[in-house]
Amino acid sequence: MLLDTRYLKIFFLLFIVSLTSRAQFQPGYYISESDTSFGFIKLYKNSDKATFKTSQSSKEIRSLNPKNVSFISINQLGRYSSYFHESLNDAEPFYLRAIIIGETNLFQAVLRNSEIYFIQKRGSEVVLLDREKFRNQLSVFFSDCREVHRDILSPKKVINHNLKDLHDIVIRYNTCLDEENPPKSFLPKNPISFKVGGELNLSNQNFSITEGSTFGRSLDYPSNLGFGFGLLGEIRSKNFSLELGIKYLPRNTTLKSVPLNPNFPQDLTDVSLKLNQLAFPLLVRYYLSVGGIEPFLNAGVQIGMPLGNNIESSAVASSVEIDFSEPEFAYILGGGVRKVIQNGNEVSFSFQYVNGAMPYKILFFSEDDFVGFSPNNGFQENAEVSTEMLLFSIGYIIRIARKKQRS
Repeated sequence: MLLDTRYLKIFFLLFIVSLTSRAQFQPGYYISESDTSFGFIKLYKNSDKATFKTSQSSKEIRSLNPKNVSFISINQLGRYSSYFHESLNDAEPFYLRAIIIGETNLFQAVLRNSEIYFIQKRGSEVVLLDREKFRNQLSVFFSDCREVHRDILSPKKVINHNLKDLHDIVIRYNTCLDEENPPKSFLPKNPISFKVGGELNLSNQNFSITEGSTFGRSLDYPSNLGFGFGLLGEIRSKNFSLELGIKYLPRNTTLKSVPLNPNFPQDLTDVSLKLNQLAFPLLVRYYLSVGGIEPFLNAGVQIGMPLGNNIESSAVASSVEIDFSEPEFAYILGGGVRKVIQNGNEVSFSFQYVNGAMPYKILFFSEDDFVGFSPNNGFQENAEVSTEMLLFSIGYIIRIARKKQRS
């Protein structure tokens, strides 16, 4: 009987929810009217809400109201200052995220799920950039840099009201005014990292032989446990990564007391499957949070190369040969969690659901001319082993290179 995936999906959902609820708190500190407090801070999508706790395990959570908190600094996310604008957020204060600090500052906020941007020249007030008229505003602000001013006025130059375009134009303007002292950008870099690692696998596997098999009917094999190991390489850019691995997966199981013929149920035999393989998974992974504890989801495909596979039974005569020369193709769904420990290295815990199909051939030879299969001395029957597997892995990942790339 193949695996019932309903329970897997429920477990998978609960697992990810429990991880994400914890991983959103990041190390940082805040400054209030009375003191400065260090701990872990969680920022929400809208910029008028933040919460704080003294440790990751603490159950006591404190709300950080921008009325009372003037400044927040979070290691992974940057700096936030309390701000008030009479026409925004029902005239209630909210947090401004610092994107660029220099001769001209750029800030961002999210209110009612909409991104808004502010600009501030040194010594001047903070100004809201209107979504429709922001180019006119920028042309006034940046009129003292001819090159930037020309691009803003040019209809051929695409400048959108978004984080990337505004970040680029403000960086260019600040650099234009002072090339020797570039502005400070708090926009997170998008590092591309290259990693290698090893893992140990524990698998729970089920197999089913389709109709047209050795016994002319479908056979469902009992699940069994297997221990394996593997190597992996990962190319990662912030929340996304591409992983290529190689794994040795031992997969052996035996079906006891199988009737040789349904008409003669007293004639029984044991049928053993030996389906060891060298598997090459290719996964696309999405990290739900970055830094510290990193829960992730992944999906991909896998090609499994057989390693001396066979079906063994006393019912298989000497004139029959099982050919497992073709690879297995499978798809993979899964998830897990990684923990950064030191120097960018990580430990990883993951589980995957693997569903595949392995075709094979049954070659029947003429008993008086057993010299090898050919159309002249025998016939061929095609069959397939359907495989399902739950794979649990623990691994250690080493970062070997890191290249910075602006997001």
